[in-house]
Amino acid sequence: MIVILLIVLVLAILVAAMFIVSGAKKKAALARKPAAEALPEEDGKEVADTLAGAVRCRTVSHSDQSKVDWIEFEKLHKFLEERFPLVHSSLEHEVIGKASLVYCWKGSDPSLEPILLTAHQDVVPEEELSRWEHGPFDGDIADGFVWGRGAFDVKIQFVAILSAAEKLLKEGFAPKRTVYFGFGCNEEVSGDGAVLIASEFKRRGIHFHMVLDEGGAVMDRLMKQIHSHVAVVGVAEKGHLNLKLSVKKHGGHSSTPDNPTSLGILGRALARVEVAQMPCHLVKPMEWFFEAVGSNTSGLFSLLFSNLWLTRPLVFSAFRKNPQYAAFIRTTHAATMCSAADAPNVVPDVSEAIVNCRLIGSDTPEDVRRWVEKTIRDKRVKVEEAGESMLQSPVSPIDCEQFDGLRAIIGSVFKDTIAVPYFMSGGSDARHYSSVSENIYRFTPAMMNFDELGRMHNYNERLSVDNCGKALEFYLALLARFAG
Repeated sequence: MIVILLIVLVLAILVAAMFIVSGAKKKAALARKPAAEALPEEDGKEVADTLAGAVRCRTVSHSDQSKVDWIEFEKLHKFLEERFPLVHSSLEHEVIGKASLVYCWKGSDPSLEPILLTAHQDVVPEEELSRWEHGPFDGDIADGFVWGRGAFDVKIQFVAILSAAEKLLKEGFAPKRTVYFGFGCNEEVSGDGAVLIASEFKRRGIHFHMVLDEGGAVMDRLMKQIHSHVAVVGVAEKGHLNLKLSVKKHGGHSSTPDNPTSLGILGRALARVEVAQMPCHLVKPMEWFFEAVGSNTSGLFSLLFSNLWLTRPLVFSAFRKNPQYAAFIRTTHAATMCSAADAPNVVPDVSEAIVNCRLIGSDTPEDVRRWVEKTIRDKRVKVEEAGESMLQSPVSPIDCEQFDGLRAIIGSVFKDTIAVPYFMSGGSDARHYSSVSENIYRFTPAMMNFDELGRMHNYNERLSVDNCGKALEFYLALLARFAG
């Protein structure tokens, strides 16, 4: 490996001169913008207080809608009406489907295409209640953080959007471009909230200049080789697929087992799948990511990322070893659910498991299914699709005024930060709006590190009060730039 690295470095150094001019141009394009004037500290505290109130509404979504407490959504809607009286008296607003919200802020120039700012109201269940330092739905503000389920994912987003609109209305701001807000109610279970909103927009003939949903954040030391903060803006997201693996074999009493049992056969198949990795792909969003990062680093990483035509195998090798990075270059798979016998002394006749896959690039559900079968190498294991699957989303452009505008706003709000495009490994509501816009971006305006991100969908989810202020600052700047 060391010999290969030395050879590649020698070759890269020989051609590095070819990239000096283009690298300088990239750095100029990614130059950091002057910092925006900071908002009063009280504004951030007010947003934090509103976020805490939103957290207290237990808007937990379930795949089985009969289990959803829709009264909690009504409670949240009532809370928003009380907190944002000018928004609710000045903007057209309606409920779509069960509990999704749509607001329309009419602009003065109908020739301008509107923009859409989105987020979701629902949250995942609390899980591991005993490990929470503050109650998951208490909405405590302590130690400089708002604590609770949804504080980061993603109630801060719609709270900050509405806070920005309320503040601008107080100041007499009147948009030239029409602005829509769309808040789905079941994103966490891939529900139909955003689907219904998008369908209604399409039915009304509305096409958007830009859509902005949740996504990447401003990362503190995304990589140790990058000496500035990096705001990762999603320009596409992975597809998804659930595969059901099942084994049928006569069971019976555990005192006289015929090993291997159906569960034993299934377990071996799952172990083989989890050890293996699907082939790597360099999709366009990550190609753009590497170009941007390469032009903002120096030394070895700059050479590696700026010369992928030569160094791609090395970059892939490095990324494959880190689960947080591997997801950006290959289709991933993880065993997430399993069922067998109902009692400890029963050998099951049927054992089943679900493998959740996140698709990248040209990988199709059929490609992944065949790969899993080939990896298992056991005809006793049946592999089939479970539920609906979805391919990778369309890729939004970055050579356009929409992305340039986002990059400028991020650079002005977050000090010492570069904004780069990337490929979102998770899913969001954003993909549902591809029928009404080609410019769809995914960004959550908050400064995070991997430890804080690890709290998402986990115990002790929280968001700093400072980030509440930054989120407000971001949406104020965004509305001023795109609608002012």
